[in-house]
Amino acid sequence: MTFKKFVQYGIVTILGVIVSVVTFNIYKNEFGLFGNVKGDKIRIYDNERTTKYLLSFNWIPQNFDAFLFGPSLSDIEMDTSQIEDIKVYNVSMNGANISELKYPVENLINSNKMKLMIVCLDPYLTKNSGKKTSAINPKEYWSTLGSLFTIKYYLKKYLALKNPQKDPFVDSWYGYRHNNHDVYKKYDAKERINSTYKAMEEGSYSINIDKTAIEELNYIFELARENNVKILGYYYPRHKKIVETNLYKEEYSKYRTQIEKILKSEDIIIDFNTDKFDNIRNRYDTYSDGSHLSKEGGRKVIKVINDKISELNLGKL
Repeated sequence: MTFKKFVQYGIVTILGVIVSVVTFNIYKNEFGLFGNVKGDKIRIYDNERTTKYLLSFNWIPQNFDAFLFGPSLSDIEMDTSQIEDIKVYNVSMNGANISELKYPVENLINSNKMKLMIVCLDPYLTKNSGKKTSAINPKEYWSTLGSLFTIKYYLKKYLALKNPQKDPFVDSWYGYRHNNHDVYKKYDAKERINSTYKAMEEGSYSINIDKTAIEELNYIFELARENNVKILGYYYPRHKKIVETNLYKEEYSKYRTQIEKILKSEDIIIDFNTDKFDNIRNRYDTYSDGSHLSKEGGRKVIKVINDKISELNLGKL
């Protein structure tokens, strides 16, 4: 075989492999990016940020009418499948800020398929701005057709299916994470809450408010209103012992002032940091650590949201 023919065969072989890989990944359509995927069941196996970003292009809009977004506080144990009147996907991300969440949220709002946007309002969401990782990037859309990302994904999927006891995303058809598979399980809620309380009593606590992050959140609110997506925000329930310290009240009031500036009268707000919700915020068993909800806490918060949606007929938008 001449060198020329060797090169030709090599090129044909490489092109054949590329075409085969791309065809296979389009056929598998792991992230529901292509075609009619209504009714298809897709869950998370790894890399929550990238997966939810990719699902927001096509699969979520075809299968859900609403979405919840926020940091890990609304991600862990917030099982939106318990909401009865409307199908809600939980696009919240562990450790994410508004700069990162903006990517999938924009996709969902611009899809013209969403009726309701639920947002977890907590200082963590706006304490800083800018992407923390490279996990959310427009190039990931085409990377699904064949790249190192795809190889890693299939490997992670295999490991998750083989070892479900180590899989934090088991049953994540609606996007939420189980806490019993998560790092937060190792913490003692009472101990962590009391530790935070002590720090506040000693005057060592502050809430950072990032100006750019507030502007990005305001942009999302405005985009939702322009696209007739109803906004239901809820102030995340911090433990009553913490909320009622003078230092927290002082710091939190600054945060609330900034949030209230970007809300409108037509937006629906649930404030979990009131005595009405002491069955959630005045207990230790509703938290898995000093901040995140336990399974029981998540169930109670979801029930309140569900009741509000039912009361206002938001499922009929």
